[in-house]
Amino acid sequence: MDIKRTYGVTVDLYLKTVLFDRPPTVRVSLNDQVKDLSLDQDTVVSFVEEANHGDILQLTVEHYGKTMADCDPNENLDTAVVIDRININGIESQRFVWQGLYMPKYEKAYVEEQHNNGTELASVLKHCNYLGWNGVWTLEFTAPVFTWIHKTENLGWIYD
Repeated sequence: MDIKRTYGVTVDLYLKTVLFDRPPTVRVSLNDQVKDLSLDQDTVVSFVEEANHGDILQLTVEHYGKTMADCDPNENLDTAVVIDRININGIESQRFVWQGLYMPKYEKAYVEEQHNNGTELASVLKHCNYLGWNGVWTLEFTAPVFTWIHKTENLGWIYD
């Protein structure tokens, strides 16, 4: 008889907002749970999920709706979202944030400007928590989450 093990997973995602002309808009999800938010202040987004052994859970933050009018580089003003910290099952580590991948959607004029200056922009940014462009930041982790945390924290050998 094959018994499927399930694991409870709680995630608290702490988002800081950078405001210029208007609040940034985000779509935050954990697997099929989706929350659309306009961030006029720092916010905690919480999820509770049940996962089977070996499941991959995907936490995403999509920053969308930003236009070039939402920033003024000359005055150092911007509209952005900062992934400040993540708490998974009561455990918090800055390494959780750095495990995410950010796929910004650069403005075409900016891409051309950088290309003309000899700079090719990366399509995926590692170790990034500042979402200044429209785009998607994704963190994938596995169940049971404590095994993933152990490996992410580099705590040494673990019995599987």
